Formats: sequence, structure tokens, C-alpha cells
Amino acid sequence: MPYNTQGVGYQNTATSKAAAPTKPMTLQAMVLEIIMSAGPIDVERIADFLERPLVSVRPRLTELQNAGLIRANGTNLSQFGKKQSLWEMVPVRPTQMRLI
Repeated sequence: MPYNTQGVGYQNTATSKAAAPTKPMTLQAMVLEIIMSAGPIDVERIADFLERPLVSVRPRLTELQNAGLIRANGTNLSQFGKKQSLWEMVPVRPTQMRLI
């Protein structure tokens, strides 16, 4: 698989190369992608999946929550025995959808 100058891989076709993002995925986008595919999920599991420290993942959760993209839904116990939120996507109602 070839890679562009930003390290993003693409198939060896002109259309795939043209569609490859020119910027690597941000940590915020990676967190959102994990919640979309694995939620409800806690911050510890997200950090483990991304192999990133908790202190870099927690602010991304706050940003995504403030943007109205995710919400806390339930709790579980952290590795230290403290309650922590389980994060999930905010459901999109058909009235909120916008066609491009």
C-alpha cells in the first residue's frame, strides 16, 4: 500500500490516492471514531485503544460533549475504583439531518 507525504495509506489507484486525506486524523476524530464503533465506552478503554495517556483523551471527550456529538450514558468503575462515565454518540433525529 502506498502512503502520501502525511503517512496516510491509499490503494494504488488514482481515485483512491485523490480521496486520501491530506492530514492525519486528529486525536479528537480518533476518539469520536472509537465511540461511534464501540460505545458506550469509558475513557480508560478509549485511551487503551489509542495507546494514549488519559490526560490527552479526557479533554477530547469534553470537546466532543460541548459540540453536542457525544453524551454520558451510565457509569462503571475505573481501575482505581472510582465512578467514570460511559460515552456514546448523541442520536441524530431526522429533523437534524441536512442534505448536502
